[in-house]
Amino acid sequence: MKYAFAAMNEKFANDIANWRYDDIYSFYDMAADAHDLMDTKNWRDVIKAVLAEDAELVGWAAFHTENDEFWLSLYLRPDLTGKGLGEGFVSACVNYAISRYELTRQTIRLRVALFNQRAVKVYKRVGFIETSKIIRDTHIGPVDFIEMEKHVAREPVQFWPLPPINMNRLSPPATRNSVHSATPWDETHYTVMLEKQ
Repeated sequence: MKYAFAAMNEKFANDIANWRYDDIYSFYDMAADAHDLMDTKNWRDVIKAVLAEDAELVGWAAFHTENDEFWLSLYLRPDLTGKGLGEGFVSACVNYAISRYELTRQTIRLRVALFNQRAVKVYKRVGFIETSKIIRDTHIGPVDFIEMEKHVAREPVQFWPLPPINMNRLSPPATRNSVHSATPWDETHYTVMLEKQ
């Protein structure tokens, strides 16, 4: 399956803010905790929209450095979870990080809620290992998290540019000329080719 990474924009961010996860996974709903997602300063280099081959929004990821460590956060669209897509999605995000960011310690780190064992299993299959357990304050109060880490080697990753995108599909005509609804494609827009899971 191919995944493309594009700069976040207003339409994508609003769509993500309206995603709703089922049961305990409603913890990941962005409606109550969308500050970082909606901060336009993050839209070019930190937060990326993840698109399918037909330019459909299928997820998003955040790439940032904290205390000299590189961190990854990633979210698959609610209706696509539990369908065997997780491993390919995570691998695509890891490959993108290796190719586009400076990994000072040649590691990628992430945090996952302890209750989300479904995600923990996916991360382990991709090569992440558990390094510690912590408690973090969240929008619902203190939550137990696992911190995980993957050692990576900077190796060539093959990318393909996507064909031109019909912007009428991405932004409403009334707002197409606004600064937030400008074309989401920039020089960091690539697709990653992965084996279909």
